[in-house]
Amino acid sequence: MTDSDTKLARGAVRAFPVMGKVEGRTCLALIRKIRKSALKRIANGERDAQTIAAQVETELLQDNEVGSILVIIGIAILSGVIQWIVKQLLDNWWNREPDDA
Repeated sequence: MTDSDTKLARGAVRAFPVMGKVEGRTCLALIRKIRKSALKRIANGERDAQTIAAQVETELLQDNEVGSILVIIGIAILSGVIQWIVKQLLDNWWNREPDDA
C-alpha cells in the first residue's frame, strides 16, 4: 500500500461515502487497480478525464474481483469513483490544484 493509494482511498470515501461500506483491504485493492490503469493511460499521453474514466471502467468491469464490490456500491458509484480518481491523478500529473470533491 502506498501513501498515494491511501490518500486516494480517503478522498474517494469523502467524495462517495458509500465507499466506506467496502472493507478496507478491498477498497484499497480497487483504488490501486483504478490508479494503475488510469496512470498507464495518462503516461501514454491521454489527457481527457472522461475518456480515461470510460476506459478504466470498461477494464474493471471485466475483472472478476470487482464484481463483489459492485454488489455493495453499484455501478453508478463505481463510475463516479473512477472519474473522481482520474481527475485527481490528472491534476497531480499536470501539477494543477485538485478539487476536493
